[in-house]
Amino acid sequence: MDSVAGFFWDDSSSKKPRSSVTGSPDHHGSGIKTSGNDERRVSAGSTTAHSTQQYLADKLVEKLIYMALPPSSELAKKTIEHRVESGRNRPGLSVQIMSRNFIQMNSRLGPPFLVIDEIIKVLNWTNTAYTLSIMSLFTYTVMKPLPTLTSIPVFYLVFGIMVPQYLKIHKPDSNCAFESNPVPARGPPLFRAEVPKPVPEFSKEFLLNLTDLQNHMLLYVAAFDFVNAILARFAFFTDEGVSSAAFLCLLVLAWFNALFMDSVSRVLPVKPLLIFLGWACAFALHPHNREWVLSKIYSEETRLRMLLVSSKIESKVHQYFEYHESKEVRQASIFEVQKFQEHDKTWELLGYSTDHYALFSDYRISEKEVEDAVHHLSDVKAPLEWEWLKDSKWEQDLDPVLWVESEFVEYVDIDIETKWVYDVNLDGSKGEYRRRRWLRQCTRSTAVEIDEESIETSVAQVDALGKAASSVTSPALSHDSTNANSTLRTAASNGSLSSSYNNSDISILKSNGNGSRASKSLSDFLNVP
Repeated sequence: MDSVAGFFWDDSSSKKPRSSVTGSPDHHGSGIKTSGNDERRVSAGSTTAHSTQQYLADKLVEKLIYMALPPSSELAKKTIEHRVESGRNRPGLSVQIMSRNFIQMNSRLGPPFLVIDEIIKVLNWTNTAYTLSIMSLFTYTVMKPLPTLTSIPVFYLVFGIMVPQYLKIHKPDSNCAFESNPVPARGPPLFRAEVPKPVPEFSKEFLLNLTDLQNHMLLYVAAFDFVNAILARFAFFTDEGVSSAAFLCLLVLAWFNALFMDSVSRVLPVKPLLIFLGWACAFALHPHNREWVLSKIYSEETRLRMLLVSSKIESKVHQYFEYHESKEVRQASIFEVQKFQEHDKTWELLGYSTDHYALFSDYRISEKEVEDAVHHLSDVKAPLEWEWLKDSKWEQDLDPVLWVESEFVEYVDIDIETKWVYDVNLDGSKGEYRRRRWLRQCTRSTAVEIDEESIETSVAQVDALGKAASSVTSPALSHDSTNANSTLRTAASNGSLSSSYNNSDISILKSNGNGSRASKSLSDFLNVP
């Protein structure tokens, strides 16, 4: 039976063609054998040609995709280059390989989905005794992590795999009165032992794996969005003041953990704290408490309280870490190189080059010419990722001795008055080239325009929002929930937390409690309608 991929892609071209050369009915023995060899050679040749054609087609499609699709961001360019370099010895993008690998993976996804179902069963308190047993095991694991984590896999191998398999081949008597503690049958095995294999493509297990894969994909999506939303507030330097403060705090925390955590953990009740948090989460996710806990977490009051705390912290950070550096300014240099013409005894301009073109310079050693350089200063471009200052102009370097010494230029003669630096040959005679250096100021090219007024406005907005939130929170808590929600929404719409937030952050801040994406994801994970 053809695979599932046969329903979506035409594999008819991969069929091996039969040879039209057959043995003559008049020949016997050797004639038939010769026809079989010819048929095999034709079949092997056609298969090789088809595989080569398919490989070239896959490579062409892969190259077209790489050329047509740009990277998602500038930050991802280095990652893409590293991934492309790492995957050079791997097969390229192919629909056939993708289909085959997906089928093989999906036929083996049963155990991970069983683990996820067990976690959902524990968090849903479907069986109270079972949930309490798992939480007791969690408590023991926290108290004695090393012996528990090393023995649990062994216990599962013995009692979760080997004992059920033994009871399967030595099936207990069904008429036995002891159902909870069955006695295995004596004697030889009653059934043949079976080794678990990947489920076939046309089976209920395969379809169940497809369904679970479809539904549990959102677990990774929700986890990725949650982590990314937290890191977006401080890790990517969208606000340099907040990111600088976070970097300093995280660095101090990392060094403190590396140097003193062993000593502090003996004093602080770390294990009781972890046990308390684990049991608190388990009881919070109980069906009787879950709705109340989630409504409190994603309520408008909680959102505004968090907004108030974050605005106060951000205002303090901006007060102490608000430091704006001026643009980096450097001097770019270019060398005007001239060559002496013997026929008319004059110096002719060869061009403006980044190399001083002295006797032992890189250009002279590699025998490169300067004729390809620009012939006007106005045509000289700024270095890569730099731009000329608006008011800057080319100025001649009036101290040639300094740049000659700093660049270790040898076999030259410096004319202090005209500022020209002449070549000196190895025999002491005057060379045919001279040069002088020109300077111009440049700065780094930026894609973001820094406006001092907008920075001061953003800081003022943070302070104003903190004051507005603090003035609204206290009277709102004394009213009923309806008036509180309307008052809080009005206060939240008066300003944003910071002008450096992007649109996704603003949309997250404006989302209300009953429509929260995180709440919906958690409810879907726990099978809550």
